[in-house]
Amino acid sequence: MFLSHRLHMGESYMGDPALDEQRRSPRRVLTKLLPGPLLDHEQKVLHCRPIDLSQEGLSILTEVQLSIGTQLTLRTHNQTVALEVIWQRPDFGKQGLSRYGLRSIDEAIDLEEMFRSAGCLK
Repeated sequence: MFLSHRLHMGESYMGDPALDEQRRSPRRVLTKLLPGPLLDHEQKVLHCRPIDLSQEGLSILTEVQLSIGTQLTLRTHNQTVALEVIWQRPDFGKQGLSRYGLRSIDEAIDLEEMFRSAGCLK
């Protein structure tokens, strides 16, 4: 069965962003910059490259291995945002890198507006 037919039939591919086209909001392209450091549970900076974002979350590319459910913190000049890893997949073509989906734990936070006001959207 072809993917387009499967999507047409209403099947969901949650967890695989390459296949899941039933998104709640559109993705925005980033300038490859975060509005502040992304920190792990030990408050160490997680070296990563942001890929895209929506109002609810963002995807990043990193060499660091993260588990689903891992909590991270994005710290800006005036705000701290708790994020949770909700999906992971290898980034084919870039050996040793993985792509992760991060969701804001506080649903009231509009990540898109935060990135826009910080000049991090293209």
